[in-house]
Amino acid sequence: MAEQGAHYKTAHGEQHHERAIRLNLNWYAGNITKYAERAPHKGQLVEDLIKVIDYATMWLATQRVDADQLNRINHIMAKLDSDGSEPTSAYTNQK
Repeated sequence: MAEQGAHYKTAHGEQHHERAIRLNLNWYAGNITKYAERAPHKGQLVEDLIKVIDYATMWLATQRVDADQLNRINHIMAKLDSDGSEPTSAYTNQK
């Protein structure tokens, strides 16, 4: 296999797919962690963070969510859509 860029290596020197297999990550979690880990190092931070959101959204679509969880998801997405500022944590207002 051809050697890949340094942004594919984890802090411990292993390829991300090797660690994902070792940790038994599912397809969604594997892609989320891959893009989150390499985002600051590849030179396209926003594009990789969009991929993280996209994979997380796909994963959420496979799950049953209750009304409170759906409200928190909608709050985060609305914040991203509204002004481009950082969304406030959905967990800060939990009781």
